[in-house]
Amino acid sequence: MGHQDYTMTPAPLPVHAFTEEEYLEFHKILSLEKFIPYSTAVLRAIMSDIETTHAFAVSPTETRIINHPSSCFVIGRSGTGKTTTMLFKLLGIEQAAHSSKYRQVFLTQSHVLAQRVQEYYEQLARAAELSHGTGHEDGHPGPVEQDLLHLDEEADDRSDLPKCFSNLADKHFPLFVTFDQVRRMLENDLNLSFSKHRTALRRQATRKMITEGGGISTLGINDHVNDDAEATASMVTVGRDNYVTFESFHRNYWPHIDQRLTKGLDPSLVYSEIMGVISGHEDTTKTEDGFLDRASYVSLSARAHSQFSTQRHRVYDIFEKYRKMKHGYGEYDSPDRTHAILRKLQQGISAKIDFLYVDEVQDLLTVDTKLLRELCANPRGLFWGGDTAQTISVGSSFRFEDLKALIWREERNDPLVKKGVREAVPSEVFELLVNYRSHGGIVDCAASLINLISSLFPYSIDKLQKECAVVSGPKPRIFRSDLVHFEEFLCDVGDTRMDFGARQVIIVRDDGAREELRRQLGDAGLILTLIESKGLEFDDVLLHDFFRSSPATATQWRVIATKSCDPIKHRVIESELKRLYVAVTRARHHCWIWDSSELAQPMINFWVTQNLVQVQDPSEDIPQLATQSTPEEWNTTGRYLFAKTLYVQAASCFAKANRDHDRRIAEAYQIRKEARVTNDILSFKEAGTAFSACASTAQGETAQGLYTRAAECFLQARETSLAADNYKAASEFTKAVQLYRKVGQFEDVASLLRPPDHSISLVDPGVADDMLDVVRMQFLRTDDIVRAGELFDTTDELLEYMDSWGFDTARKSVLKKLGNFASAAELHLRDGETLEAAECFTNLLIQAINNGQFPASSEDCGLKLSIMISLMRPRYCTRSSRPCLQDLFPMLLVQRRAFLRQSHTEICVIWLTSQGNMCPQTGFLPPYALTRFYELHFICKQVH
Repeated sequence: MGHQDYTMTPAPLPVHAFTEEEYLEFHKILSLEKFIPYSTAVLRAIMSDIETTHAFAVSPTETRIINHPSSCFVIGRSGTGKTTTMLFKLLGIEQAAHSSKYRQVFLTQSHVLAQRVQEYYEQLARAAELSHGTGHEDGHPGPVEQDLLHLDEEADDRSDLPKCFSNLADKHFPLFVTFDQVRRMLENDLNLSFSKHRTALRRQATRKMITEGGGISTLGINDHVNDDAEATASMVTVGRDNYVTFESFHRNYWPHIDQRLTKGLDPSLVYSEIMGVISGHEDTTKTEDGFLDRASYVSLSARAHSQFSTQRHRVYDIFEKYRKMKHGYGEYDSPDRTHAILRKLQQGISAKIDFLYVDEVQDLLTVDTKLLRELCANPRGLFWGGDTAQTISVGSSFRFEDLKALIWREERNDPLVKKGVREAVPSEVFELLVNYRSHGGIVDCAASLINLISSLFPYSIDKLQKECAVVSGPKPRIFRSDLVHFEEFLCDVGDTRMDFGARQVIIVRDDGAREELRRQLGDAGLILTLIESKGLEFDDVLLHDFFRSSPATATQWRVIATKSCDPIKHRVIESELKRLYVAVTRARHHCWIWDSSELAQPMINFWVTQNLVQVQDPSEDIPQLATQSTPEEWNTTGRYLFAKTLYVQAASCFAKANRDHDRRIAEAYQIRKEARVTNDILSFKEAGTAFSACASTAQGETAQGLYTRAAECFLQARETSLAADNYKAASEFTKAVQLYRKVGQFEDVASLLRPPDHSISLVDPGVADDMLDVVRMQFLRTDDIVRAGELFDTTDELLEYMDSWGFDTARKSVLKKLGNFASAAELHLRDGETLEAAECFTNLLIQAINNGQFPASSEDCGLKLSIMISLMRPRYCTRSSRPCLQDLFPMLLVQRRAFLRQSHTEICVIWLTSQGNMCPQTGFLPPYALTRFYELHFICKQVH
């Protein structure tokens, strides 16, 4: 991009030069503020009062990365500038391309991050246009707070992107997407599907059968279940309840594995080993099943994979049990998806990527990186960025050394390289060592933990250079709880109780420790577990009783002092040091360690000898740690935690921010999160009800999104009708109409296909056409002619449809309602329905008489009627025919010509029968009717 070295990394300020508050202010100015070089674009924006974003000055190392002409690895902690260098490099290539169009993809694990990076890129691109005089100097609105649902990591469906990867066009680039989005597009391209269509009840029944020792089904990832659940479950956006995460592994698998295998093992480490090594190792791509067999796994290098080097048979036994249960549950995991794509990708795919930028690569499996390498054919177009802090966290099996080796082997094995068409292109490795987010006090303490891990367990992490900070700062402070009461932290002047602020957090080991602390302090602030805190950052962090709750013994902790380490015997210390590193590096300004256990002493002594921490002296005043926060700050933290799926904590923040609606949304997400782990139908229904209630008080896209989530939860709860109602409320009419049809609510189907207000139906035309036939058939089968008729444009279309499908009964009814008695009578006569035909002829005659006409056709009708009546006996004159005959009698007397062949007696019998005075079965008149009979007979004679 031609960046100059506008800035140099300043040396840390002397330790005792300033107060703690002054250090933090310097840190804010020198590290967090961005310095923008003077340029035409900046001047133009200022003069035109345009709010835009400009490329800021970067360090010399960042400049070298941006200008590097080939593929590279960029290693650095969060806050060292990895994402910045990626984005500036991408922007530089776009600007250098001019009329050419490169296909550049920025890929990350978080759709929220991808969205923010895209927004930042668009702002930078707009500023670049202004500098060249090609941009419009119109006002640009400042940042607007996004709707809460946009922070949902699962809301990553992009309506602006095609379903298939091969359908990506030049207009879609540069593309900012998640790895999961790329996989979904590839799956659509390759016609891949997974077992997402198991009902929750079926999975629970299978689990019961497995845990009770019964047999299990060996369903594969491409099998389908041909039941009603398949059609409805396929409408759920992602089917994530079938996807194995660590949470579901821990709750649904781990307890059902033989305790003789799991005793003493950390489930997060085993999960990581299964995903990252047994199923995610590079060599798994050479196997048919997508995982290492026992012999291959056991023979892996202990140096490269030291985690379970002496317990591999035991871990593999756990894997086999896990795999068997997974197929029985009809579930799948991340390696399953990637292996399925890789197998089919050998058939080839048309779309390729010119430049690929992978952020947070440590969150991918080795097989995932192989897949991405296949998508980018440019050997100089790969940019891999990773976070060193994440690679050493517990549960991570990723090593940059493995990635570098894989990419180099893939490059050497490239067909063009093998044929001598081009030479293999090596990838440069860059380390970003300046941490702009934390000051020297925290960075130095964290670096000491890395050094300790490297010295005690030399093959467990990547070899990294020492990280440094721009500004010195306060050292982590240690409080021994036998000398200081914890509640003193929360007291202001005058012993007034204060809660921890929005930018502060208390970190504990697990849920049990959190509940215990909550009982002591109440809702004193944010309390996160170590696992939850991974990837988060706060101004101030208090690590509470980390050592007291440690699974390591005092003897094992003493290895910190003795340095006499057995990698197997002291494996728990490796995990503990990694956990400690994660906790310390969550802090930007202050790190406080509060502990009551003697187990902490070896670690404290290690830090004290290096002057890296400050131990609180009993004679010193207790610093007030708790700070006050505004509702706006609590809202910001709540949104930050919501995006990280920490919904309980987010709800607490929203409550403090007086944002009740956001609180209720977060609580609904938490109910759904728990339901997905337990697969409990009632919990899914509760979640659906909560989402629907939130939607009822929301508007616009927010309401639609909440109704959609409610519908998905109701589907999982098998409340299909409620799911349809919520899809309808979300304006997802196609899904709604399909579900209404499934539960037989045909009135609702009809109202969506042909809206009562005569507006255009918004149901997908392909679905609407098929569904229209179904509803028409249903209404005609049930003789609901009125509703059926509303689904046709004309009556002729309705009659033709009924004629085509053999709906003769309904057709006769429609003809009668239309007054076409002649056609109806002919159909009745064809079917041998003499009485019904007589009624039709009667109505036709009445119709003609009412119109004041008695043409030949009506005379013919009357003749036919008289003949039919002569052939019928009184017993055929049923109750249903009486009204017609009753209406006809006076007219028969007037229209004498039509009944010359009809005897007076028969006419009288017809009338009396229609009045209920003659028994239709016997034909006898009761005594009281005889007088009436003779009167009628006399009248008839007079008429004739």
